[in-house]
Order: sequence, then structure tokens, then C-alpha cells
Amino acid sequence: MKFQEYLAEILDELSRLLHISTKQFLEQKALPHKALENLTRFFNLIDQSSRLYLSQVKSEQGLEVYCHPGCSWCCFQMPEGIHVIEYIYLYHGISKMHPRNLYLARILDRCEFFMDILGCSADEKPSENALDAYFKKKQPCPFLNKRSQSCEVYSYRPIICRTHFSFSPPRFCHPEQKEPWRRHIVNIEPSPMVKDKLIKLDRIFPFRLSQFLIPGMAEFIVNIMECKPIIWV
Repeated sequence: MKFQEYLAEILDELSRLLHISTKQFLEQKALPHKALENLTRFFNLIDQSSRLYLSQVKSEQGLEVYCHPGCSWCCFQMPEGIHVIEYIYLYHGISKMHPRNLYLARILDRCEFFMDILGCSADEKPSENALDAYFKKKQPCPFLNKRSQSCEVYSYRPIICRTHFSFSPPRFCHPEQKEPWRRHIVNIEPSPMVKDKLIKLDRIFPFRLSQFLIPGMAEFIVNIMECKPIIWV
């Protein structure tokens, strides 16, 4: 529980910092550097919490995680439930690591493909069948390196990507797996307390983004950031 309490404390501090910086962010694309430090702490702590959970599962149940570099079938799904601070941190990572390449062409391509498959707007809740149909089309995430099959923005990835693990061999993660019940997947969700604070942080900003990673990222890059880098002051 300590990890969740620390995460909540960091989010409280972020809420204070971002609440007084919203106007500056919208007008100047600027945020306090202290906010970036807290974002980094938050995501690092998410990773530590996941490692502790997986260690306990291995010790108590003997389950091993099969995820490894080069195994990327999870990167062909469409992550959902993304919060504003996740878009901010991911965008910061993209701008830092690839300043001349914001992945915009790839993002817009995947976004259009995603909307065509779902047949609804990015604000609507698609059925599980629709999400499964998208997965089976095997469209890789814009941030997936085709050659190495690894994430090019791994350190800045969203919570759902950080907390998704498989206790079954990679072949069961394949989108065309005929026996999906053989998949033993776990998503290590934050506590209700942390989830509530993430939602409250979303409400600080006077805009709404799609809950789906790629449409939401397209909106954030084009409509909010106008392809400009975040200025940390």
C-alpha cells in the first residue's frame, strides 16, 4: 500500500503545480520544471510497484512473466484510459528523443485506420468486438520499431503499457490465436485512490482528449501543442 500512498502524494503535488500553470501552458506551452521531476518520479514508482507485484506473484504462485524484448504483440492493440499527464509525459519524451520526428504521420495514419475499424468517434465507447477486430488487423503502434520490435519511447510510455504483462508464452498473445482463453494476461491497475486523483488532474485542464492513446495523442500534438515542444521553466 505504501507505493500507492507515495503515488497519491506525487499526484497531489502535481495537481497543485499544474493548477496554477494551466493558463501558462495553453498560451506559452510552458510548465514548471518541478512538474517534470514529479512526473518522472511518478512513472518510475509505477515501474517499481509493478516489479514488486510480479516478484510477489512469482514467490507465492510460481508464475513467470514471459514478456521480453522483441515480443511486441501487445503493441498491436489500442491502449485506452489514457490521462492528460500521460500525454504530457509521452509528448515530452517524443520531443526530447526525436525532436525532428513527432511521429505525426504514423499517428494520423493509425488514427484514421482505428476510426475506420470502429465506425464511431474517438469519444464513443467501442465494443470489445470492435477493439478485438482492430487488434486482428495487426497495425503496429506508431512508436514500435519494426526492425527491433521494441518501443522507441519506452521510458515515457503510458501506465497501461507499463503494467501489462503476460504469464503465458508469446504465441498465446498473437492476435490470431484460436484459443484466447489460454492467454494469462494481467494489467496491474493503480489503486482507486490513485485513479481518482488522475481523473481530478484531467479536470484541471480546459480541454478533453480521447481516452484512446493514438487519437488522443493526435489531438494533443496538433490541437493543444501545435507541434511545439513543452517549455519547462
